[in-house]
Amino acid sequence: MSVLTEAANTSSSSCREALVRGGDGGRAMLLCDRHKKPMVYYCRQDKMSVCCECAISECVHHEKVMLEKEREKQEVTLDQTSSWVNAKFSSLIKILMERQEVTHRFIEDQRQEAISEAEARLSELTERCKELIQNRCSLTFDPRTANGHLCLSQENRRAEHLISGPHSVPLDAARFDHTWQVLCFQGFTQGQHFWELEVSKPWAYLGVTYEAIPRKEKGKRCMVGMNDLSWSLQLDAHQISAWHAGRKESLSGASQHRRIGMLLDYEAGTLSFFGDGQVRLHAFHCAFRGKLFPACWIGEGVSITLCQP
Repeated sequence: MSVLTEAANTSSSSCREALVRGGDGGRAMLLCDRHKKPMVYYCRQDKMSVCCECAISECVHHEKVMLEKEREKQEVTLDQTSSWVNAKFSSLIKILMERQEVTHRFIEDQRQEAISEAEARLSELTERCKELIQNRCSLTFDPRTANGHLCLSQENRRAEHLISGPHSVPLDAARFDHTWQVLCFQGFTQGQHFWELEVSKPWAYLGVTYEAIPRKEKGKRCMVGMNDLSWSLQLDAHQISAWHAGRKESLSGASQHRRIGMLLDYEAGTLSFFGDGQVRLHAFHCAFRGKLFPACWIGEGVSITLCQP
């Protein structure tokens, strides 16, 4: 370490240097604390200003430049660095503003798209409601078909599976002897028809069937959806399932729907199910070829009510 460096590290600037204002009011001159002479050189090795005597005695082998030249160089370097930083900062600000604009446009586009989708959905639901209202039909259960475990009431609009056991019913060729099932009196061979049913708890099969469905056999073949003559939606405590010809299709969604809507479009060959309003649960597609009757299989302790239009 040189004497100048050691002095710089051990002396305060007030002791080491003094300021002398030029007579013309120009830049102040720094005086060497040791020699009391202006510091006109800059020693690059010691990284400090020195006077001419220090330059000869202490920095003779060091790289030195004129102090004013070094100051100008550092000022230029500082200006360049400042300009580079400002340019970078401006560039970053521009990039951020551009990205912010892109983000705002994206959010606005998404908002407009969501609004358009919502408006389209609302229009679709409005049209569907009009369609359903126009096609609502009034149904009643046919007592001739009701199994002995089922009790009809409310002018044959309500069917309940009595847990007390079967009651005496007249013999009838249309009756389901061993299957907890009942058909509606009304049948359809054309057009669009919508009806709703309220189910007290999820243990039922709701659907439609041709008149030729088996009625006297034991086993599941007489149940709606368990043969190729009928289609049904099964409600149980765990899931919703669609049935046709004894084949099951498990459906996603909750099984706690208490109000089920059914829309039959005979010519289009579709039977659609809706839960609690407009939640579409499932749709069957088939080329219907005969008279279709609404049908209900009803589990123990369950009641089903046909909603009035």
